[in-house]
Amino acid sequence: MKRITFFAIALFALFSMFSSCKKPCPDDIVTTDFIHFGDTTGMIVTIPDSTSYISNYGIGYFSIDVNNDGIEDARLITEDVGSAGLGHANVLTLKCMNDHIAWFGETIIQELYYHADSSSVYYVDPDYPQFDSICVIHIDKIYTCERIAETDSVISATEKFAIFAKSQGDELKTSDYFETSDVVLRNRGYTISDGPTGWGTDTLIHVTYQHRNNCHYFPLQEEKYIGFKYTDSENTEHLGWLKTIIHYYYDYGAMLLETAMQE
Repeated sequence: MKRITFFAIALFALFSMFSSCKKPCPDDIVTTDFIHFGDTTGMIVTIPDSTSYISNYGIGYFSIDVNNDGIEDARLITEDVGSAGLGHANVLTLKCMNDHIAWFGETIIQELYYHADSSSVYYVDPDYPQFDSICVIHIDKIYTCERIAETDSVISATEKFAIFAKSQGDELKTSDYFETSDVVLRNRGYTISDGPTGWGTDTLIHVTYQHRNNCHYFPLQEEKYIGFKYTDSENTEHLGWLKTIIHYYYDYGAMLLETAMQE
């Protein structure tokens, strides 16, 4: 009789254990250590109405609150820089507003190259009849982060943090590299002309300095994801993304299409 009673108790305990675990217990719910961009399963998703537009000599920004707790976590800033002489350009910066958030990217060595081109033309100037013709030499001095010719020289090498621009379906893991850092997503390029010099002689020299903004910056006119890792007050890590479009045209800055973070 005792053996039957013991068997019945054991059977009841086993049944109770399995029936109570049909659904995950609260203590068993954990944040996964990876996500895929665009997959909103288990994510807190926010669709903001945030498009940053700027005007001449203006600055615009919008705040980003990734976990909707009323505290600003990041700021996307568009700023008009330049002048009437250099032309206007839009610089776009993603700024961390606290140390809870860090961006997905890598540390790179950004090299700056120097490239020179020259050309010449001849023309007859009736104001200088003593010369059969006048030679105008054009010299282009180009500073760029992409080597144009194998002979281009490296004039500087700077360590910098570069943010990744990811596509839908790409994976993000907690073991990836993240950094709490302000990142320039789009910078300015400009051209300065010097000269011509040599008036009154048979040779004029015209020098142009080009500073191209093709360093490691964000793709333009494409929907892309910026990955981040958010560490809450209990030291729990949450993965997430910002879905953005960075505009090419001067009149527009950027659009924040979506924010998402693990629950």
